[in-house]
Amino acid sequence: MHMGGIQTLILRFGSYFKSKGFRLKVILTFEGGELIEELQKTSEVKILNLNELTCSVYVSDKIIKNDIFFANIDEVYSMYAGGNWLGLQIANKLEIPFKVGIYHPEDYKMFSSMIDKKIFDIIPDTCKLFMNQENLVNHEKIYGRTIEGNIWQLPVIFDTGGDYKINTVLPSKNKIISIGRFDPYKTYNLTMIKTISDLKKIGINLIYEIYGYGVLEDKMISLIKQYDLSENIIIKGVLNYKDFKNIVSNAYLFVGCGTSVIEASYFGVPSIVATAESNGQSNGLFSDEIGFNVGEKAVNILPVNAIDQIINILNLSDDEYLKLKQKHTDIAKERYSVNIVFDKYFMMPNHKIQQSFKLKLLIILSALYFNFYKRIKLSTIYKYLILIKKRIIKH
Repeated sequence: MHMGGIQTLILRFGSYFKSKGFRLKVILTFEGGELIEELQKTSEVKILNLNELTCSVYVSDKIIKNDIFFANIDEVYSMYAGGNWLGLQIANKLEIPFKVGIYHPEDYKMFSSMIDKKIFDIIPDTCKLFMNQENLVNHEKIYGRTIEGNIWQLPVIFDTGGDYKINTVLPSKNKIISIGRFDPYKTYNLTMIKTISDLKKIGINLIYEIYGYGVLEDKMISLIKQYDLSENIIIKGVLNYKDFKNIVSNAYLFVGCGTSVIEASYFGVPSIVATAESNGQSNGLFSDEIGFNVGEKAVNILPVNAIDQIINILNLSDDEYLKLKQKHTDIAKERYSVNIVFDKYFMMPNHKIQQSFKLKLLIILSALYFNFYKRIKLSTIYKYLILIKKRIIKH
């Protein structure tokens, strides 16, 4: 489990529950990576043993009763479309509520099978939590109907008490940073290379450091060579999460989407919210009036050319830049503070899902698909299920 938006989000879940005297239980379908080590500091982690749990398709009552991991669980929260079949079984056997989070505008189009889509459609809308309005609207288009789901923004900013004070020592004015996976839909990883080239042509010589990994890397390297930018653009590889703050705080400007743009903004780095499948445009600055949008395409947000935004920020006076830094910090905390966001979560209705014959059949088919097809792709497809345990643990 390496650096990524959902992975860092799980860390926030764990830290929040520990701070409140609760305990998070997390089921993962692969092991390894620095984030698992971090997660185990706050949460109970179970690496899913496919042969143990799914060889008989259904999770057996014996496993649920005999494995202490499944004791004292009050709610199941699924964070991956392909894991709903497992989460629903566990919730049903324990007779507890179930919720599912949707963190990508095409979760149930790009990352799920037709079976997974049908399971999601059967799950009551009151159990569905969309990270922003754009994700909800996009899934209404996918399913061709109104979805009466909940908007539940990302709980990212973990308050340690008091207001976060920005660093008033200005970083190097020519340094831009991006952090995140090089996924195909994150095309800003490609368009930013041309942007750096275009800026260089008009005398603005920038250093662009990119942290991450993914399938776009070879194409990024090729474009860097094509535009002769080897001295301007450096692909730095995977960033250890514990180093995120120190690395990003050295940037004059951040470009990205998802949880990384929220965290960078909180640390006082003016941030351009890169749009999914970007053609060189963005949703504006994080501090703009964009609601909970962190990079999704939106009909109500006027796109802005990234090159114009970079030039505008570089032309700010030192005082204007410091004010912009503080505004980013304040808005990140206002929109994404875990205390505020989880207060909202606990006010949402709880719903136990009774498994109809149709749902049971779909669960069996999804389990078979997962067990005999998807498990061969565990190294490239992210699957995770969060089990939220809300009972206080007495130490």
